[in-house]
Amino acid sequence: MATIAQSLHESHGALPWFLDFLNEELAPYPGRAGIVARMVIAAALVMIICETFRIPYAFEAAIYTLIISRASPRATLQSAGTTFLFVGVGGAYVLISAGFVISVPILHFLWVIASFVLTFYALSAMTNYGAASTFALVIAVGIPIWERHVSAETNVEDTLWLTLAVSVGALVTAAIELAFARVNPGDDIVVPIAERLSAVESLLVCYAKRCPPDDPSKKKIIRFGMLGTSSLRGLLRRADYSTHYRAQMSGVVALVGRLVDITATLTGLSFELTDTDAEQLRTLGMAVAIIRTDLMNRRISSTIHFDPDHAPSHVPLLHEMQHTVSLIPQAFTYSESTKVHLPPSPDALQSKLLAPDAFVNPEHLKFALRGCLAASGCYIIYNSIAWPNIGAPAIATCLLTAISAVGASRQRQILRFAAFVVGGLLIGIGSEIFILPHLDSIGGFAIFFILVMTLVSWFMTSSPRLSYFGFQIAVVFCLINLQEFARQTSLAFVNATANPP
Repeated sequence: MATIAQSLHESHGALPWFLDFLNEELAPYPGRAGIVARMVIAAALVMIICETFRIPYAFEAAIYTLIISRASPRATLQSAGTTFLFVGVGGAYVLISAGFVISVPILHFLWVIASFVLTFYALSAMTNYGAASTFALVIAVGIPIWERHVSAETNVEDTLWLTLAVSVGALVTAAIELAFARVNPGDDIVVPIAERLSAVESLLVCYAKRCPPDDPSKKKIIRFGMLGTSSLRGLLRRADYSTHYRAQMSGVVALVGRLVDITATLTGLSFELTDTDAEQLRTLGMAVAIIRTDLMNRRISSTIHFDPDHAPSHVPLLHEMQHTVSLIPQAFTYSESTKVHLPPSPDALQSKLLAPDAFVNPEHLKFALRGCLAASGCYIIYNSIAWPNIGAPAIATCLLTAISAVGASRQRQILRFAAFVVGGLLIGIGSEIFILPHLDSIGGFAIFFILVMTLVSWFMTSSPRLSYFGFQIAVVFCLINLQEFARQTSLAFVNATANPP
């Protein structure tokens, strides 16, 4: 606490902190450029397909290419499949249920309220957030479609176009992922672990050579420590792996996360190395390299032992690191290979779509009612004042920022507002005034679109502290520029999306 207080006292203001924060979040790391490239290519192809074949709701298709993209091919394909399935479920719900209430105003209003309750309940009770958010966003766009004073046939057509656009986004993203990489079951777990072990190994080698580690290596291990292992544990919990493999990899993830935390702490300490210390660090680095290589090759590492007779070390936390490394191979005790981890029978493929307490925990219902109250307030306000084009952005704001943790929800709302300022006012209105009037072909617009998607994808591949900001810039930009099959000449819609209730 004293160190934190001292660092706060020595801070020269918010601007230097903010610049350091941006530098840390936007710095390149291994694999980031590849992920961004796949995201940009998928988004650009979807935009060209939708504009060429005049598929409405192209903004939804482009947005979903960014939502679906993940760090590993397997995770991306799973996300694409989930999106493809639940956009159909959401579209079917809107078509079937709206048909019974469209001609009766009071029933239509009750249908809207019930739909809000259902979507927020799904966001809270479903274990797969991607599935829940896909279902919710289809309803968020589908409700304003059925608010229009047009024929029922037109509403049905537009709802089907919506599901088609999102499906195109999912299929194109999956195709790009298959074209870029071979899919290995388990890579979404193994590759991130190997990257963390590689970062630890690099620092240990530097210390063993008695040279201070460079800033990129230190920032890399600190970043891994900041990211933690919650995302990996979430993947393990939701994936269709066998119970045995899930238990094994849970232990490995926990131990590697602890090793990363200890190594990150070591970068902030000063110590003098002896020859014995250097040898121990070198041996430890070699052990980490062996574990990483065996893990990538799907082999079980041999038991690792360190000499307990060494003199007391001058390196802080060295014995804790040795103990942690020696425990990693033991996580695979009684196993013949890490390759045998897929579900052994069709019964194991039954993923838990709903949380175990989905129908007994009252917190899910409370969350649904709170979210419904917020979305209903927006719905009543924009219908009362007849504010055009604000329905979908307003409802989507409530859905996208509604998560169980109040602090995290506030953070998302702040990031969404900041993204509306940047994406709506600066990029949106700025491009409408200064750039788009000079572009008269889809080729020119594609270049501009790729540049913007590269910017937002780079932000989206930051840590959770900033990734949501990039996603919201993409949402605003796509809403403004992919609404029609021509340049948006009116700033009314830009103002609507940049200033949600």
